This record gives sequence, structure tokens and C-alpha cells, in this order.
Amino acid sequence: RLRTVGYYRFSGDTGTGKSRALDTVGRLCYKPMMLAGAITPAPIYRLIRRFRGTIVLDEADFSDSSEKSEVITILNCGFEKGRPIVRCSKDDPNTLEILPCFGPKVFATRFSFDDVALESRCITTKMEETEREILSILDDTYFTEEMNLRNKLLLWRLHNYSKIEYNVIRDI
Repeated sequence: RLRTVGYYRFSGDTGTGKSRALDTVGRLCYKPMMLAGAITPAPIYRLIRRFRGTIVLDEADFSDSSEKSEVITILNCGFEKGRPIVRCSKDDPNTLEILPCFGPKVFATRFSFDDVALESRCITTKMEETEREILSILDDTYFTEEMNLRNKLLLWRLHNYSKIEYNVIRDI
């Protein structure tokens, strides 16, 4: 029923905790698919089709490559339902492939996106250096607390599923 989604992004220099923030928020998302920025388009399409979860993409500062524009296209089209990417099959040009790209996405980047459309789809939190220690290894306490919070969020969703007024949300 959801028609559009904005993307959430943590942005900042090295050492500001953006990857830790991405991990923390990303793991609370619905069906998180943790990926690295070096991913290519083909597995993104397959993951979206198979799991229909949240793409959690660390180091989403895409280097210039032939596949960069395809990943940007996936991200640009993926914010709105009903806008799959259509390609001709490599084996049979007369066969069309309907490639899904819709769904929530969370990023960590060091820079703004060059693509203005993709940049406009992002809700960004700018991470800054802090005196606090950013733990490089998380202990079992973190994962226990994460699981408890995820269970609470799921329980809330189950208790409130029938109360959600999708038309009201859409019109906001």
C-alpha cells in the first residue's frame, strides 16, 4: 500500500560514526539487507525481488564506473511504487525483463550525490566528530538490546496494523 519512500542517509567524514549509526538503524529496519557500496546492479535487483526488505548500503559513494549509472537509476526509480526498470533480455532482445527497485533504503556516505534527483530523495543526518568512543566491536549486550527493540517494534506493528489509515498517510 505504501506508494513512496524517502531514503535515510548518514553523511560524514571518516571516523564520525556514520557506519555504526547505519548498522544500528539498519538492523532495526524491516528485513535489512546489509550491503557494501561496491555492489553491482544485478544482485540489488535480485535481493529486492526475493526479500522486499530494506537495502542498507554502507560506503554508498559510488566510484565512476559503467555500473554507477545503473545503481543510481535503481535508487532514483526505487522511491516510488509502480516504476520498475525495464530492460531487454541479453539472450533474447524480444523478451523484456521487469526489474523491481521499489523499497526503503538507508545509506552511509562521505559526500553528497552528484545526481540531483537522488539527492532530493534523501533525508540526511550529518555526522560530526565526537569525543565519545565509537566501539569497533559490539558485545552481546548490543545484540540482545537490538533484538528486544526489534521485537517491540514488530509487536507494535502487529497491534496497530488494522488502525493504519493509508489514505491519510498518503495525503500528508
